[in-house]
Amino acid sequence: MIQSYEFFFFETAHAKGAQDAAGGFIKREADFSVIRGRLSIQNGKDLFNFCNDNLQKPKSTGCKRRIFRYVETIPRNTTQHFKSIAEIRKIHCVRTTNNSELMVTDLSCYTCDQCVSANYELCRNFRFRGNSRPVKIVREQSTENHAVEENNSGDSSLDLLVMAQ
Repeated sequence: MIQSYEFFFFETAHAKGAQDAAGGFIKREADFSVIRGRLSIQNGKDLFNFCNDNLQKPKSTGCKRRIFRYVETIPRNTTQHFKSIAEIRKIHCVRTTNNSELMVTDLSCYTCDQCVSANYELCRNFRFRGNSRPVKIVREQSTENHAVEENNSGDSSLDLLVMAQ
């Protein structure tokens, strides 16, 4: 039995969650400091230092402090490449199914009991959410000097999704 995973994608500027408000706050404060000539932010380390120096103690929110973490490098598997999915910006929900195939939906359901229980075919909000459709993940020939395996049967759709990001 293949374990199913569901991912939801949003542009930072479009979602309304707490993490988006926090990200917007950081960007706005950094922009203001740069515009006012207080500092120059050229990279992630500069932004991290700015946040640690200026934004750890909230002035008018219910939280006591903000914690920032800097990650020097992110290990990425860049030896495997996959072709882009058509109309990717319209997709809000991606669900793994089997090897090299995903189910995508333009809208997401967060509320009905069926979707919470992973019974997506029985979604009570189907008329709003719309149809899910299968999308094949196709491996692209690498432009680097790395060998690409001919047989991808060992890659689960979750592995392919993570590598495609």
